[in-house]
Formats: sequence, structure tokens, C-alpha cells
Amino acid sequence: IYFLFGIWSGMVGTSLSMIIRIELSSVNSLILNDQIYNVLVT
Repeated sequence: IYFLFGIWSGMVGTSLSMIIRIELSSVNSLILNDQIYNVLVT
């Protein structure tokens, strides 16, 4: 069960990091605003 949790956590972390990278590369924020970004990062 720890192995499955590790796979799940890796997939969630990778998807969140890709969303944040896409949002930071675009000029106008599509999904995240400043408040949601601060909540996710800190």
C-alpha cells in the first residue's frame, strides 16, 4: 500500500508542478490567480 501511495503522490506532484509551470509561462493566468498560487506553494 505504501508503494501505491508513493506512485499516487508522484503523479499528483508532477501534475501540480506542470500546471504551475504552464501558468507561470503564460502572460495571463488561466487557472490560478495569485491567492491560489500562494496557497499551493506555501
